Amino acid sequence: MKSYTKDLQVFGTAQIGAKGQFVIPSEARKMLNLCEGDKLVIVGSAQKGFLGVMREDVFREFLAKMREKFFGFLKIGDKIELKSNDKSDKPKESRE
Repeated sequence: MKSYTKDLQVFGTAQIGAKGQFVIPSEARKMLNLCEGDKLVIVGSAQKGFLGVMREDVFREFLAKMREKFFGFLKIGDKIELKSNDKSDKPKESRE
């Protein structure tokens, strides 16, 4: 199995603003080739306190490879539907 831990890097910190936005550090944007208008997939784990960001095209390719490997029915390039953020007024959970 291929190890990706050698490629893992911490780029710094970001502060969440009033609208829930944060700035991805410029070094991370350059290294990951992120440009204005790129669509990103946000993944996370409440249990682990983890939040991650991945370019949508990279995420789609990753999903296709995983499905092909484990299920053998999906090929890279097949359309994969992603649930988008619906901007609904869901109540914010307390962090108490």
